[in-house]
Amino acid sequence: MAYLVIYDFKGAKTSGIPRQFYRALDALMERRGDVKRLQSSVFLCETKAGAIELKNMAEGWKAKAQLFEAVQPELEPEAIELGEI
Repeated sequence: MAYLVIYDFKGAKTSGIPRQFYRALDALMERRGDVKRLQSSVFLCETKAGAIELKNMAEGWKAKAQLFEAVQPELEPEAIELGEI
């Protein structure tokens, strides 16, 4: 099972978000090793503990954050080629 964490600083431009927040994100990813950035505010977490820690950290910086369970379907190569998905 994997988890997605998505955060947003409502109304804030990137330049308005403290640099310390990004440093804390980098430190969390390096320390845990199971949290990967997919996009600027979207993260894939391999463990629920990592996802909860990331969500709590973002909320501690006053971001709105949501945590989702992610399921990657097993697709047969033939289905992809035939457009059956």
